[in-house]
Amino acid sequence: MTDCADSLLGPLGGPSDEQGCRSWAPWGPWSPCSLSCGTGSMSRQRLCPLGDALGQCRGDDTQRQQCFSTSCPVDGQWLPWVTWSNCSKDCGGVEVRQRGCIPPQNGGRDCTQLTGESNLATEIKPCPQDGCANVTCPSGLVRLSCTPCPVSCAHISSGSVCDPTAPCFSGCWCPEGRVMNHAQQCVLPEECVCEVAGVRYWPGQHVKKDCEICTCERGRPQHCQPNPECTVHCGWSTWSAWGECLGPCGVQSVQWSFRSPNNPSNHGNGRKCRGIYRKARRCQTEPCEECEFHGQSHAVGDRWKAGQCQLCHCLPNLTVQCAPYCQHAATGCPQGQSLVPGEGDKCCYCEGDNGTVSVATTPATVSVSVQPSTPTDGSIP
Repeated sequence: MTDCADSLLGPLGGPSDEQGCRSWAPWGPWSPCSLSCGTGSMSRQRLCPLGDALGQCRGDDTQRQQCFSTSCPVDGQWLPWVTWSNCSKDCGGVEVRQRGCIPPQNGGRDCTQLTGESNLATEIKPCPQDGCANVTCPSGLVRLSCTPCPVSCAHISSGSVCDPTAPCFSGCWCPEGRVMNHAQQCVLPEECVCEVAGVRYWPGQHVKKDCEICTCERGRPQHCQPNPECTVHCGWSTWSAWGECLGPCGVQSVQWSFRSPNNPSNHGNGRKCRGIYRKARRCQTEPCEECEFHGQSHAVGDRWKAGQCQLCHCLPNLTVQCAPYCQHAATGCPQGQSLVPGEGDKCCYCEGDNGTVSVATTPATVSVSVQPSTPTDGSIP
């Protein structure tokens, strides 16, 4: 029996001379996208109704396609620390080092919001005290056996929590109740300036941040309220990496790259993003994998007859599995007859009480009724 023709290749609704070919059931619904952001995939399936194992439905039972809703947020990233500054004084001074932050994208977190060992942009430590016996501290500083906490305005503005297990460093520090500001001066915590996007704001000043108006207080923007006059123009995210090349094996297909208008999203009277949100390019799917059987190639999922009563199947692991085949197992025997399993090279057959026999000599033939020429004991002539 030749393979059933693919219905997609024939005339729409036209007659077919194929007998016993099964048609696919309708496609099921698409699954949810595999990713909530970025490029994912979704799939749907269809079923082939039960029937003659050789009258198989042609084509794949599963379809996959790419899906995309929005670009994933990208958090800010700390730049490496710059080298420590020179000591502010040969004996009793401090060293300072700073680092910058690569801005976040697509609504990601700022560096100061990241979790980790430290989210400080500035660090301060005492200078080495070698050869500095009985040295007095610079004006405004006092000698302490342990580093105070918080030690600086940067510590306060970042919201860092004091670590009680941190090692002690003796040296000259700001007196209790005061912290060191960006100019290496000791000030009260409420006198710390706020630094937002590289701009410093004095205590009490209004700070515009993310479409909010805040007040600079204790080194941090606080008491924030929505800014009714805020205008943010839309910006596109970067293009995503090219997605998978989906489709049947060994064919030309299409893969997609996406971007989304959330870097940043427009707000208020801001301009909307204009342009395309996806682009495509041609691609080649993976070569088809096939089973080799007696010098012939068979695609994964194919079924074929081998001998008179054997049905073989190409499995996904590229091995061939053959098993006894009985056409009557799918259609059943005529009323009043019972199925007799096949043995060896002899195929299964249906036998009635009166000796009537329905035989199927190969998996490709249709069963016929044969009446013995002379009365016998019911054996096949």
